[in-house]
Amino acid sequence: MATTLLSAVKSVLRRNQIIRSSDADTKITSLTVDQYQVEIDNAVDAVQETMRELYDLMECAPHETKEGTITLVAGQREYDFPSDFIAVANPIMVDQTDGRCLTEYPGGYKSMFNAQLEPSNYTGMPSRWAINPVTSKFRVDFEPTAEEAGTVFTFIYTAPVEVTTAAQEFPFSDYVTKDLIVAAGETFKEIYNAGEDYNSDRKWTALGRAAESHKHRDVQRRYA
Repeated sequence: MATTLLSAVKSVLRRNQIIRSSDADTKITSLTVDQYQVEIDNAVDAVQETMRELYDLMECAPHETKEGTITLVAGQREYDFPSDFIAVANPIMVDQTDGRCLTEYPGGYKSMFNAQLEPSNYTGMPSRWAINPVTSKFRVDFEPTAEEAGTVFTFIYTAPVEVTTAAQEFPFSDYVTKDLIVAAGETFKEIYNAGEDYNSDRKWTALGRAAESHKHRDVQRRYA
């Protein structure tokens, strides 16, 4: 049975003796309980922080596909990634109003850099994009003017799966989630108890087991 964020929060609070096991289901019925709000908020933060640390250890972390946009600004060639951006999932950006497209620059940023020895000479409506590895931003091949400003291009990208609502389930097997909760229990001590009784070895051993379990599960799915 998949674990929800609310269940994980209860487990973290039980592990840290904030609530008794017999009281968890009656006292913590949601993520908003006045008597325990500080503790619940800290437990949610601990679970989410530990989940991000687990993603850093995973070779193939769970992800989802989203839409993002860039809006052209006069005199601006580079645009920020979404805050949860992992990678572009489709090489075409679309102006869904006029049907224009930005396609990926052949050869990427290095080719654009080499081809445009005087970048200021390239102005007008862009037709291609690349990722500038120096700034970690999208760069378009032409610098928009006031005439092109305001044009919105939509793109598809991948982002890590985040668990943010009480009933939302973790995108892992129960084996992975159990170790995630063990590690989150230690992260909770860092946040709530200012590190008192924090056990780094316990946390990172649990995260290592979780990452390894997820890797084996992923291999089994590929060869099933």
